[in-house]
Amino acid sequence: MFRSSMNAATSYNSSMSPAEIMNKEIPMLRYSLVGHTGVIKIQKRKSPIYFARLACCYTPSSLRKSNSASNNVASSRNGSVSNVSSSPTTPNSKNGQYKPLNSQPSVDPEYAVARLLELLNTDDEEVVVLTLEAIVITLIDKKKYIGTFIKAGLLSSISKSISSQVDLIRIFSCQTISLIAKCYKNIEAVTKNFLIRPLVELLQDESNEVVLQAIFAIYNIANGNETQKQILIKIGTVSSILILLASGNELIHKFSLGTLAHLASGNVFQKQTLIESSVLISISKFLGPDNDDAIIIETLKVLVNIAKGTNDQKQEIIDNTYLKQVVPLFESSNESLLRKTIQLIQHLANGSVAQKQVLLDNDVVPHILTFITYNDNIIRLYALECVSNLSKGKKSQKKFLAENMILPVINTMILSRDTTFQKQSLQIIQNFSEDSSSLKQSLIDSGILKTLITLINSNSTGIKNRVIKIFENVSTGNMGQVQYLVDVGLISNIPTIMKNSGSSIKKHCLIILSNIVNNNDIYGKQIVIDCGIMSYLKKYLVTSTEYYKPEVINTTFQILTGVSAGDNNQKQVIIDLGLVNVFLPLLNNVNETITTMSLTVINNVAKGTDSQRQHIVDTGILTSLPPLLFSLNEVIKNLTIEILASIAKGDEFNKQAILDIGAIELIKPILLKSKEDLETKKAILSMIYRLTEGTEHQIKALVYSGIFKLLYPLVKLQDKEIINILVCCVENVIFQFCYVKNFVRISLPIIFEGIRLLDDEITIHCLSAISNMTFSVEGQNEVLQYGLLQVVQYLLDSTNEQIKHEIGKIFINISAGDQSKKQALINLNLRSIFGPLLAAIDINTVCDTVWAIENLSKGHERQKQIIAESGILELILPFVSSPNYDLKSRTLSIFANLSEGNSILKQCLIDCNVVSVVKPLVLMFSDNHLKKEIMKMVANISTGSDEQKNYLIKIGYIDILVPLLVLGDENIKQLATLTLSKLSPKLDCLQKQYLIDSGVQELLEPLSKDSKSSRTKRFSQDAMSHILPKTKETVIII
Repeated sequence: MFRSSMNAATSYNSSMSPAEIMNKEIPMLRYSLVGHTGVIKIQKRKSPIYFARLACCYTPSSLRKSNSASNNVASSRNGSVSNVSSSPTTPNSKNGQYKPLNSQPSVDPEYAVARLLELLNTDDEEVVVLTLEAIVITLIDKKKYIGTFIKAGLLSSISKSISSQVDLIRIFSCQTISLIAKCYKNIEAVTKNFLIRPLVELLQDESNEVVLQAIFAIYNIANGNETQKQILIKIGTVSSILILLASGNELIHKFSLGTLAHLASGNVFQKQTLIESSVLISISKFLGPDNDDAIIIETLKVLVNIAKGTNDQKQEIIDNTYLKQVVPLFESSNESLLRKTIQLIQHLANGSVAQKQVLLDNDVVPHILTFITYNDNIIRLYALECVSNLSKGKKSQKKFLAENMILPVINTMILSRDTTFQKQSLQIIQNFSEDSSSLKQSLIDSGILKTLITLINSNSTGIKNRVIKIFENVSTGNMGQVQYLVDVGLISNIPTIMKNSGSSIKKHCLIILSNIVNNNDIYGKQIVIDCGIMSYLKKYLVTSTEYYKPEVINTTFQILTGVSAGDNNQKQVIIDLGLVNVFLPLLNNVNETITTMSLTVINNVAKGTDSQRQHIVDTGILTSLPPLLFSLNEVIKNLTIEILASIAKGDEFNKQAILDIGAIELIKPILLKSKEDLETKKAILSMIYRLTEGTEHQIKALVYSGIFKLLYPLVKLQDKEIINILVCCVENVIFQFCYVKNFVRISLPIIFEGIRLLDDEITIHCLSAISNMTFSVEGQNEVLQYGLLQVVQYLLDSTNEQIKHEIGKIFINISAGDQSKKQALINLNLRSIFGPLLAAIDINTVCDTVWAIENLSKGHERQKQIIAESGILELILPFVSSPNYDLKSRTLSIFANLSEGNSILKQCLIDCNVVSVVKPLVLMFSDNHLKKEIMKMVANISTGSDEQKNYLIKIGYIDILVPLLVLGDENIKQLATLTLSKLSPKLDCLQKQYLIDSGVQELLEPLSKDSKSSRTKRFSQDAMSHILPKTKETVIII
């Protein structure tokens, strides 16, 4: 309710004339609100009131000092208003304001607001002008009344006055909207289409003064939230502003660009609307050197706000070649302009890798480098943020920054007292540290890491965290970089740092150690051990694991896992600290992650020496493992089996420990599950394989446990690794026992599948198993029955020498069998199966092959004939001159064996030049065994046909018989006398005389009488009977 004085004022006002209202009531109402009747002094030269008065020459000095009603305001339809009178005032020379007269009456402010709005709605334009002025002055001086005016309906009245034909009314209406938009919290009240649309239409007004006030009002509205921005965009404000940019008024340019900057600060869709409206094309001219700095700054604001958008929107700025205009602005001395220039580059640098590259190609880095140490903190910060964004690029871009000496400059900023600069500098370093080893090395070379050490004990947790994070990244580098961390004292100080820091720092320190342990060789693991952290880590495990954060426990285990994966001395550290005992209770932890990590460390230790494996057994770990074999967690189950496999890898006592806990029976149910994880089955196979390397008793227990019947179905999985392990198991068992009836029938299909994989390593194991199996007659029968001999035949084309060697061993065993086994080989194409083996590079393979042929040559006559006719003789004949004694001996043995056959076989030896080739070797060999093998063949041939006997005489075998009677042992003498007895009937007189002259009589007579061998006696007598009688008769005649 109004005070009683208001009623008097109301009755007084109703009787006033328009002149009295202007000269008395409006000043009184204004005084009631702001405390004076004159206009306040303009403090800011760029305020809206200033522009209005400057444009319309409406200043305090033009106000009339008369109360006469005759001095009315003259108005015209063209919108001009002049000589507006005001209430009597007295200037204050000190502050430039107008003091009210002492007699000035006063009314309640709420009444004053209501009355002003009532006057605003009158038809008298002079009253409206002064009323609007009073409202503008009130809103400038007393912003608290804005809400009161709005609630009283000011905006509705303004929506009418803004369309007035009078310039001053439109100007003051725009000023009123501008003030409300700038100062009133509930700005949504302003952004109503009924108010905004006429305001935007004023941008096309003929009066520059009206346009200026309208754009300023829109400028303030555009500075609101996204909703207000969207309303302005929706009603076409952008296109109207672009038209204004073609005017010649710099003030209009400035606020037009400022309005676009505000609109560009909206969401990405609003930014996109500006781009699609060709704003970027239209404002390009305002970056030219002829423009005022203020205009350039406003233009840069538009670009900065658009550059805050998406990468596509950043690309629009780049595509419009703005960089060529922006880079020269770095030379400006105007700090405000520099700020916006660097801020624009900073946001563009936050774009894609390609956009970062454009900035680098346009040489912005040298400019940015100079501003990092600039004396203006905002410019320095923008420059640092720009480098930070660029350093998030790809490796080559970071390298470019390093080559432009960014790092030494950043090094100077690390110790800045301003934490903002420090954090930004550390972010740049962190970006470098996250990349390749070469960039990590650049940090070392620049001395930055040495500087960072001084911040390791910073009072700021944020700074300390960033520093540790950088060292964490460097710790993933190469061994030389890890060594640098040791040299600067970081690693040795980690226990102390962890002791005096919170959980976050502890976590990063542990990660550093984990990186060094897990990403480097044995030396890296030793660095961690030597820093004294291991006993500190034990505390985390001995204390309840629930006490520490999961990441601390997890990283602790990662370090222990890395150390335990080192050499045996490093594994021993785990044992010496008593950690294996600590793990025992953790195996039953409710947290499966802890159980998993404990098992991992135990598994690594179990891969060490037999004594280390025995330590695990002695701690009772094995007795805790059986329940874990039935865990629903596949990782836990697999690790448990891997530990058993690792223990089984040890000596016979370790293997026995596995058998003693009943591991074989425990894993059977796992194998029976068809849906069991493949990795689990592989882990079981690995354990079985290790057990097959045990003692005879342990292998027998394994075979008779029936476990292999459960393993056999795994072949159907056609998994290479599984078949390989199965084959190795078979190989080990067969090596120990050669033949176990039920086991062999399981193993043969496994071997067959292994060969089918055509993997050289697996094939070698398969052939080794077959070779061992064929040592027994039963094994030979199984191999032949299963058709493995034919399978082996197809492997002869292999270039792998070990495969050929294993095949040779199989042929030896088969050929050593009975006639049926020999026949199985002979039924194959002998030249095709033996030819590749005889051409092998490995001499052992060749010897084994010749050995197999030797065995075959001991078969029956038909088998010998097939060998002779197969063409093998030509292949092995050169071996008689081999330096390898075994090869030479067996080759001669083959010839001797074949010569025991019929005349056809004997003739084959002649036709193949075997007889003629070995003749010189008889006397050449010093070894009696070799001589004997040759003489066996010669003696056998000498029992052949007359043509074969004559052939021996023809090629001169008579010449070597007499020396053999002198030099040879009993066996050789027997063979020589046999040959002489068979050939002597075919000798002519001259040949017989030659023998007599050679002393054959003196040699044969003792043998015929004194030889221990009856055969030698008989052969000697036969020879003498054919040689000597005719000779004696000849002597008598003479």
